[in-house]
Amino acid sequence: MVGVDTEIFLTQIPGGMLSNLDSQLRDMNAMHRRDEVMAEIPEVRKDTGYVPLVTPTSQIVGTQAVLNVLMGRYRNMTNEFADLMLGYYGCSIGEKNGEVLAMATRRAGKQPISCRPADLLEPEWDRLKSEALGLPGNNGSDKDVLTHAMFPQLAPAFFSCRHQGPINLGQGQPANDKHQDSASAEPPMPPGTYDVTVNNNRFRVTVKNLPS
Repeated sequence: MVGVDTEIFLTQIPGGMLSNLDSQLRDMNAMHRRDEVMAEIPEVRKDTGYVPLVTPTSQIVGTQAVLNVLMGRYRNMTNEFADLMLGYYGCSIGEKNGEVLAMATRRAGKQPISCRPADLLEPEWDRLKSEALGLPGNNGSDKDVLTHAMFPQLAPAFFSCRHQGPINLGQGQPANDKHQDSASAEPPMPPGTYDVTVNNNRFRVTVKNLPS
C-alpha cells in the first residue's frame, strides 16, 4: 500500500495481514466489499476476546471476517477460528462472545479449554528418540532426534551420507573433493573489454590473461 490511511488505528491490521486480505478478496472478486471487511475485523477480534493480530491469529481473524461479510456472520466458521475461540491457540486477554463461543463448540465438537494447549499433547520424546536411533548414521544426539522429527522423509538420507562432508550439488561430489572433472568446469571469460551494470551503475571492465 502506498500512502497514509489513518483507519489502520481502528482496525490495527498489520501489513502482512492486509496484503493477504486483499489477495483473498481479489480471488473472490469481492474487492468492492473491502471496506465492509475492514469494519468487520475489529468486531471479530472483539468476539475472540481481543487476540493479538499476529501470525497465525491475524490470518484466522481476517479470513473469518471475509466469510462473515460474504456469507453472513459466522454462517461459515473455519476450523481454525473455532479452535481459536475454544482456547486451543492460548488464552485471550478479554471476555469472549458467549454466542460465538457456543457456535464454535458445536462446530468443533469439543469443549473450550483454559489450560496451556501444549499440556494436552501426549509425551513423544522417547518414541521419537527410539525411531531416530534406528536410522544408520544417527548419533543419538538431541539435535539428530529433532532433525528426524521435523524432516522424517529427508533425515535418513542425510544421516547416511553426512560423513562424506558437504556436497557440491553442481558437481554431485563432496565440496572438498579436489579431483573434479575439469571438463565440466565453466570456461574462463576470454580477454576483452566488457560493459558491466551493477545496481544500475554501468562500468567498463577489461579482462586480461594473467601469467600462470
